[in-house]
Amino acid sequence: MLAPKLASKQSGVGLIELMVSVTIGMLIMAGVVQLYLTSVEAQRSQEGVSRIQENMRYSSAKLTEEGATSGYLGCIERLRGSEEELLVNLLQYSGGGAAGAPVPAVDFVRGNVEGSEGQGVNNTDQVAFSHATASAVPMQQAELDVSDGSASFDNSDNYREAYNQFRQWDVAVLTNCQRAHVLLITDPPDGSGTIQFQAGPTAPASSANAGISNMNRQVLHRYYGQQYSSDDGSLRASLYKLGAARKSYEVRLSQRGQRSGASCDSDNPEYCALYRNGDEILEGVSGFKVRYGWGEGDLKTYGGANDVNAAGAWDSIERIELQITLTAPDSNSLNGDNIERTFNQVIMMRNTFRDAPLMGGS
Repeated sequence: MLAPKLASKQSGVGLIELMVSVTIGMLIMAGVVQLYLTSVEAQRSQEGVSRIQENMRYSSAKLTEEGATSGYLGCIERLRGSEEELLVNLLQYSGGGAAGAPVPAVDFVRGNVEGSEGQGVNNTDQVAFSHATASAVPMQQAELDVSDGSASFDNSDNYREAYNQFRQWDVAVLTNCQRAHVLLITDPPDGSGTIQFQAGPTAPASSANAGISNMNRQVLHRYYGQQYSSDDGSLRASLYKLGAARKSYEVRLSQRGQRSGASCDSDNPEYCALYRNGDEILEGVSGFKVRYGWGEGDLKTYGGANDVNAAGAWDSIERIELQITLTAPDSNSLNGDNIERTFNQVIMMRNTFRDAPLMGGS
């Protein structure tokens, strides 16, 4: 009789072991997913910070360049004359109101920088810088014809580009590097090089300098006549264009925000943008505050535009302090927070007024 066969030993995974294995796998997978999400968020955050840093460098360079050159009037220094004015504004407002009153918007002798406080979106400030263009055209003749208020300038090939920048009703500064006068061009410059500065005509409402005219020009003959001809070794007078170099900065709703119907506010700072002369140059600027410094030596006074207005110190600004808040557009973290940074910048003004040394009349 054969002995019965013994049952073979069974091996395998029980239900408990299977459940333990699945649980461990799920924990590992959860860790991997969390690591991936953390990596994605860190990458987005880094991209946002990098974008903000790039925007900081751009805005800092642009504002520093234009702020530091504010008040540039060619080769003339911004001096207050003690016995006579070395830098004279011959513009007056003739479009109503008090005749002869200067208009701050075009009074480039005194208004190289101007601003408003808390008038922009989100209670932001506004600031504007004015200076002459870098290129100039020299006088072609020694004698300035005061009778008809005209002068002839060099429009040869060497200066053709600079000459062609001038238009009727432009504001310009005529200077021989010793004195300067701010004037209104009253007729279209012609091919002969003649530019008119007549005292009667007033810029029309359609022009950028509406309501402006020239005051008495007799002083021009005194300073830009034969005594300053190129024949006797003196410097020829040159003409610089003003006004076109005025740059204003303010915060508005970005173009992207306009297209999407969004608003520029504290809840949507990514839709705010910095504008320069009405053109958007930088999106994500949600804060823009400006403080000004003026005074003698170390006794500086600092304040906003309202304080400068109260002190009548726009012609004495020596430095500008900017506080700019940037938000990285389209770089939201997974929890919905924007990446935001605030930086401060100081701009030193190069062309502020200083008192001229005592000198006799000429």
